[in-house]
Amino acid sequence: SQMSPLRLAQVAVAAAAGMGANAEAQAFLSGERRALEARLTPAAARGPCLLLGAHLGQLCLEAGDLDGARDLLQAGQAAFQELDLPEPSVAAELYWLAAQVHKHRRAFGEFFRAALLYLCYVPVDSLAPAARLSLAVDVSLAALLAPEVHSFGELLTHPIVGALAEDGLGYGWLLQLLRAVGGGDLAGFRAVLEEHASEVGLQPALLEARGMLERKAGTAAIVRHVVKAHAEGSKERLALAEVAGKTGLSEKAVHELLAQAFAGKLLKGTIDQVAGTLQVTWVKPRVLTFEEIAECRGKLGIWGGKAAECLSSISQYSSLVLEA
Repeated sequence: SQMSPLRLAQVAVAAAAGMGANAEAQAFLSGERRALEARLTPAAARGPCLLLGAHLGQLCLEAGDLDGARDLLQAGQAAFQELDLPEPSVAAELYWLAAQVHKHRRAFGEFFRAALLYLCYVPVDSLAPAARLSLAVDVSLAALLAPEVHSFGELLTHPIVGALAEDGLGYGWLLQLLRAVGGGDLAGFRAVLEEHASEVGLQPALLEARGMLERKAGTAAIVRHVVKAHAEGSKERLALAEVAGKTGLSEKAVHELLAQAFAGKLLKGTIDQVAGTLQVTWVKPRVLTFEEIAECRGKLGIWGGKAAECLSSISQYSSLVLEA
């Protein structure tokens, strides 16, 4: 039976991987791509050629040609938008190229997003143990180091982080750090840095970003307290002194972090500097961790119990009114 164009592209990629010279592999894949474009309609060639282009981009990176890889990535992203239903293998290769280009550029936020999209198309169990650990470390560091990434729920609920917790690999501290920063646990954050100083010292970027990480943890602590206070039906305005006491931050730090959170559109609300109060009207939606989901489940159970009591009381009073 005739081989599909996508299968032909996959065979070409496998053949190029066996070639010793990078330039030879690039020339071969470029030739295969031109051949597909010549004999297929643009729509039929788009997916297979995108796959070949993504692998060409990876070869460019291996050769130190970041500009060439970036050009291929941009062309691939444009072609990807025109695919009605992209094959998972094609999407995975494009997002992997994107992640590697952003990694070379040290664009932590863009790498983080591209890596999570790559993991949408690739089962974690299909990755070799070394590749799984390497990706888990890279995406975790990117989440911590990207100034614009404040929510780690999507990462912490993904199986990839399980590689950090495996015995004997020495990266359990990184998982603890993710949970502490993302969960607003300032004491836990400082404890990880102190107890695992030698391991953290092997990651200079984390040491340089300590101040930013502490601000991230502080912001997360404030958000968690605000959400909890509103969920429990507390007063509409919160005293800044109360927020400081609950989070372990100074009032000055709370004020500064709130200003940054408002500017970064993590929160919407107002601060009354004269009264020293905070009113939050909106919190940026985020993916909850499993622990947070369990906490919400417990709160829903309590709310359900109170609602049942209220309904019972209403029924009793209704019957009395009807009898009267």
